[in-house]
Amino acid sequence: MSTYTIPKVVQGDDLATLVNCEGYYSCPTDVEGRPLGPLVRYRGTYEVDGGEEHYVGLEYFNFSKADQWPTILGYY
Repeated sequence: MSTYTIPKVVQGDDLATLVNCEGYYSCPTDVEGRPLGPLVRYRGTYEVDGGEEHYVGLEYFNFSKADQWPTILGYY
């Protein structure tokens, strides 16, 4: 039998609520801002000499992780 825990709503803090749903990632950085972990590959590409490159960034928001919980949807 599997169990699950409903993520906690943090009133007044939308980002903390999304974090509780495992819907947010922030790449760790050193004190000078250089990435220490994997970057996030965003949707979309841009043209460069010889082909295409993907947009990347340090943060990722995935609202579909919150979407599955009626309590969380009610909060948002």
